[in-house]
Amino acid sequence: MKGERNTENPTREELAGYIKDNPGASFNMIKTAFRLNEGTLRYHLEYLIGEERIKMIKRGKNRCYVPDLFSGFRSNGSNGRELSSMERRVYTVIGGRPGITRKDILQALDIRRNDLYTIIRSLKEKKLVWELTDDGITRYEPITKEKLKGEVIAILIEKLLDEEIDMETFRAIKDRIES
Repeated sequence: MKGERNTENPTREELAGYIKDNPGASFNMIKTAFRLNEGTLRYHLEYLIGEERIKMIKRGKNRCYVPDLFSGFRSNGSNGRELSSMERRVYTVIGGRPGITRKDILQALDIRRNDLYTIIRSLKEKKLVWELTDDGITRYEPITKEKLKGEVIAILIEKLLDEEIDMETFRAIKDRIES
């Protein structure tokens, strides 16, 4: 393992994929899934953190891991989405717990309510999070390509059922989205 910087490691790649598919997975969940000893797992997780591919967040006594959602936002603002350290912290929590409420974000980060409102407004303006309200409860989710694809396809299905588009148009647009 020593001296392997900048080389692909199959275990590490599988770990990164697992964390992407299971954001918020705890250290013990990952350890059980991969049947690795603690030292080996810790080494690989720290390597992925150092490479800025994943982040570790604390939930009580548990260490949980989420994909690093900022890989496209490190370019000194050239894409208009440079994030402050507080925005990154809030976005990391939302990314690790899609559907999280304001109350839970406040508890996880121990920040002032007014600061959170300002940060969430900024993340929404930067098109990084969605605000979803159901039964009077407001929740937040990161905007991802997969989620956007699903939303667009749902709209297309509605348009097809309402006969606003024909099946050929539906299939053409759907195929384009999924490619």
